Amino acid sequence: MYTINDIWKTFATQDELAEAYLKLLKENPMQQQIIEHYGYENQAQKLIEELQELQHAIIYEGEEKVKEEMADVLNLIEQISHYKHWEADIYKVKYFKIQRQLERMKNEQ
Repeated sequence: MYTINDIWKTFATQDELAEAYLKLLKENPMQQQIIEHYGYENQAQKLIEELQELQHAIIYEGEEKVKEEMADVLNLIEQISHYKHWEADIYKVKYFKIQRQLERMKNEQ
């Protein structure tokens, strides 16, 4: 079984990891098929519902339910970001925020 560190080591940078992920999405368009079938508006509304379910699971349910709801939310985020062609922008912002938080943590010490 691979650890997250094993996976990270295969990529020189976060950008390489993001590029590999985006390539995988383009080669395996399952999420695109789903959102094209149901439509953006429907899936955006479904995301709101799933976020509410995730919130409920975090507060009141166990880990298994939280994992299930997280998977639903991640699937819908992936569908919407791919449909809107936001993946690269999202990964740039995500990477910036990770780096910023790591810098904050370093400064706390």
